[in-house]
Amino acid sequence: MPSPDFVMPPEAVAPPALPPESAPPEDAGRAHDPTAEPEGAAAAPRMPWRQLIVAGLVGVLIGAALPAGVQAAQDAAAAAQVEALRSTAMAYLTAIAEGDAERATAMVPVDGHMPPDVVLGSAERIEELEVQLVTIEDDVARIDVRFEVGAAEQVRELAAERVDEEWRITTSLAEQVIVHSFDGVTGVTLAGVTLPANRSVVLYPGVYRADEVETPLLRSGGERFEVDGDPNTPSDLFSNPMLTDEFRDAAVDVATARVAACLEQQGCPFDADTAVPPRAELYIMGIDPADGTIDVVVPLGYVGSMGQWQELPLRANVDEAGALVSWDCGQPGRPHHDLEACGP
Repeated sequence: MPSPDFVMPPEAVAPPALPPESAPPEDAGRAHDPTAEPEGAAAAPRMPWRQLIVAGLVGVLIGAALPAGVQAAQDAAAAAQVEALRSTAMAYLTAIAEGDAERATAMVPVDGHMPPDVVLGSAERIEELEVQLVTIEDDVARIDVRFEVGAAEQVRELAAERVDEEWRITTSLAEQVIVHSFDGVTGVTLAGVTLPANRSVVLYPGVYRADEVETPLLRSGGERFEVDGDPNTPSDLFSNPMLTDEFRDAAVDVATARVAACLEQQGCPFDADTAVPPRAELYIMGIDPADGTIDVVVPLGYVGSMGQWQELPLRANVDEAGALVSWDCGQPGRPHHDLEACGP
């Protein structure tokens, strides 16, 4: 029996059916989308999301690769420029090392008189060639090179410039050399080539030796000098003639006879025991370039009670071949130019 307080719920009543013509459209209640394409339009193809990511990554990689490729091209171009400069500098050093002054001068012009190739060919030439460093800045460059001259290491800096896309060295290793001769006229010969006196010539780095020249009375040459290739340190070559042994012995004999003749005369300034030292060291006062005469002085030492220094001037007269013809003698205590024939 049901409880008196319990009441059965009323049965649910179904809503009345709408007529067919009043049924809501299928898309009723949807929000209107102004961007929606009209019904019946063809839908645009869409790339899958995976392809979109891949395409994005490829674009990023290509964008990153472009600067790297440009840098690689620039590095390759710079390396080619450095190699071109190295090759040019080594070719220049090689020309000097091979004694080819003409080729070296054609590569890098010099300012001054350059003797022919035979002069450089006769020298101890540079060796141990090396291009150490190349520095490029726009159209100018610096090349540090190394070589040895006479076993001494030399490091030089060469400048270069780019002209019409070609590198040219502008710093020459040729160096000014000035020849100083005793008479200011007589030159020095290297490998048979005369270098004029008191004038500068330009020589490439190397160790040179002047030719030895000997006449019946004089000998000269044989001087060794070094050119290090530094234009800021020009070299000087001093050439001093020396008397041959035959000339010295003949001059001592003439001076001895002259002193003996003086001692037989009254008023002779020499003491009775004055004598010419048998190995007297003569020195040259002058050489006349016009006629070849040679003025020398024979030292006699200290003579007289006051210990006065005495010397006897002599002049050797020579022929065109430089052979001795006669002697002129000076008087003790008189000027050197006061000369007369020595007599028998």
